[in-house]
Amino acid sequence: MKKASDQSEKSVRQPVSRKIRDITRHPDFFPALSGILCLCFTLFLAGPLFLYLSNREELWFDIYNMLPVILPVFLISMVLLGGLTVFLYRLHPLAGRVFVTLVFIMALAFYIQGNFIGCDYGELNGDTVHWNEFPRYAKESLILWLGIPLGAAVTVKLAGFKNVSRIAALAGLIIIGMQLAALSPKLITGGMKPQDTRVITTDASNTYSSGKNIVFLLFDALDAELTNEALEADPSLREELKDFIYYPDTAGMYQNTKCSAPYILTGELYKNEEPFPDYVEKAYRDTDLYNQLDERNFAYGLYAESTFVSKDMEGRVENLRSNRKVPSSSAAFCKMLYRFVFFRYAPHQLKQFFWFYSGDFNTLISLKEDVDYELFPLEEQLRLYDILVNGEFQIDNTRNVFKYFHTRGVHKPYEFDAEMQPLSGDGSGSIDEAAKGCFKFLKDYIARLKAEGLYDNTALIVLSDHGYTLYHQNPTLMFKNFNADHPFTISDSPVSFEDLVPAIEKLAGDGGSGKTTADIFGNAPSDRIRPYYFYEWNTESGDYLPPIKVFEVRGRADDIDSMVETETVYKAHGETAVGTYTYAGDDTIIFDDSDKCNSIIKVGVSSYLDYENGVVKRWSNAGLSQFQINLPGGFSDAIRCTINADTWENSTQTVVISVNNQELDRISFSGGTFSFTIPADMARDGILGIKLAYPDKEMEFGERGITLHFSEMILETV
Repeated sequence: MKKASDQSEKSVRQPVSRKIRDITRHPDFFPALSGILCLCFTLFLAGPLFLYLSNREELWFDIYNMLPVILPVFLISMVLLGGLTVFLYRLHPLAGRVFVTLVFIMALAFYIQGNFIGCDYGELNGDTVHWNEFPRYAKESLILWLGIPLGAAVTVKLAGFKNVSRIAALAGLIIIGMQLAALSPKLITGGMKPQDTRVITTDASNTYSSGKNIVFLLFDALDAELTNEALEADPSLREELKDFIYYPDTAGMYQNTKCSAPYILTGELYKNEEPFPDYVEKAYRDTDLYNQLDERNFAYGLYAESTFVSKDMEGRVENLRSNRKVPSSSAAFCKMLYRFVFFRYAPHQLKQFFWFYSGDFNTLISLKEDVDYELFPLEEQLRLYDILVNGEFQIDNTRNVFKYFHTRGVHKPYEFDAEMQPLSGDGSGSIDEAAKGCFKFLKDYIARLKAEGLYDNTALIVLSDHGYTLYHQNPTLMFKNFNADHPFTISDSPVSFEDLVPAIEKLAGDGGSGKTTADIFGNAPSDRIRPYYFYEWNTESGDYLPPIKVFEVRGRADDIDSMVETETVYKAHGETAVGTYTYAGDDTIIFDDSDKCNSIIKVGVSSYLDYENGVVKRWSNAGLSQFQINLPGGFSDAIRCTINADTWENSTQTVVISVNNQELDRISFSGGTFSFTIPADMARDGILGIKLAYPDKEMEFGERGITLHFSEMILETV
């Protein structure tokens, strides 16, 4: 009986082993394996790794969070595609060969799309992407995804499937090898480093002092113009914000959160001299703010993204802990990770189906260890609203308190309406409603402080980290001092974010105490010149920022004509460059990506390059475009400026031409050239600031929009 059983098992094993041997010896096996491996490796292994390595300082997770997700996806996809290939070959050899060809075509197309076709759609910060504004990307994707299949069909027809399959098999291995060669140094030089273990909790979020409380309530991206509109639309808001002083002429320091938040918290500038994470650590070492708070017996909680708080502050910042972060849901993490991958690798025509807000990764943070504390809800303003307005308050009779709360503010996608009620998530909501919701949050928070008897001994600074239009230079800033008792006031003082850390130090010390209406921001001279640092996310700079241009605000911060570009540009590794254009005689500026072109552009012209009949062009990308021309000393002639451009869809557009805030002309333009002459006496301090405004272009507040398609600017002395 045993012998019969052994023979039966042997007879079963022989057909299985014979089938495997037959498959591996099939002449199409190696090409099929190479194509499947290339496709799966490109999309499911290399794709997420490349994106992680390019953005690791922006992401909370590390490669060790990713590997348990991407390795199974890679292996499962290999098995599924391999099984489907075998099935199709058994169905009919021609079906199998067609499928193998399609697999390689997709592998090659995804590889080229993800690595060589531009993907500069701006930050994935929630803002709407207007897909039809990128015709070159659409054209390149179309050529790629139609050209490769067509080329493959012609090649198979001419050379035969057998010869082509051998070449394709080799090409697949070469593509894998190239990606491994690109990944390896990045992984070795930091990509394998575990995530830092900083976590921001809600600890002490509702603990206040019976002595002094200094509270920063920050609504991200709440531009001063939105505050102006809210005050105009609702006159009762002034009554509800009694005791506050509002500073509409406030100049921020940087145009987005990454630099603004650590600057607000330390007063230390970032000039691209070291990797950004090193700057954060250095900023907290160099600032004296927290030493002064310690000396004045302050406890402090910083409720912001953990990467904006130094690791060395653990034990000093009440709500900074150490723990390893893990995805709260592997399935949701996997879905979001590959949505990120396909946004990069899919053809332009399909990218809109994979668009997402990168901040949504923060909603998946969980902790590896069981703890008795709660994570700060970074991307969930409704949750923070509930904590601050409805949570239980504790009173500390032994220490003063400083708090910094960073909320989502008016960033898209909007999660709440004007009454701080949740939205459905279907894309509804607007920036105006979000701004009203922020003021609803503020009013209810003030009411809670009053109900707890903490209003008078709390100095409250309400602000945004940056504005929302063009340079983002004009954030909201409001201030209520200790024991303030006065009507809502609007101050014309030219405030800068340079004033924030000194204000905290003054409030923490003797200044600002007692019953007073003291205006700690109101002592600046009216002709104050304020610095501003501006960069655009048009390059992948790794641990550094793109080149940072230094501006001076010479006038009101809410007037973009006050923005004057200086010669200084801070590049990565602390390199500096001259960033402005000086007129030296008749000249032609081509709208390419050269230093010459970039030096004359201030704002409102996209970094995205388009090509038409061999001519490089760049689109305007806002409601106006600004250029700056520096004049050599002693120059006293007029300059004629001629601009060669097309219009969006050959439409007729109104173009308002201004120089140094003086309107020169208003024209109707439908493409071709237009010229204007700038009199010598219009120069201001040797600078000509040219502004082209497009009043016919309807856009939502802060949205990008294209109007003119610039090809060249010709400057001539007349």
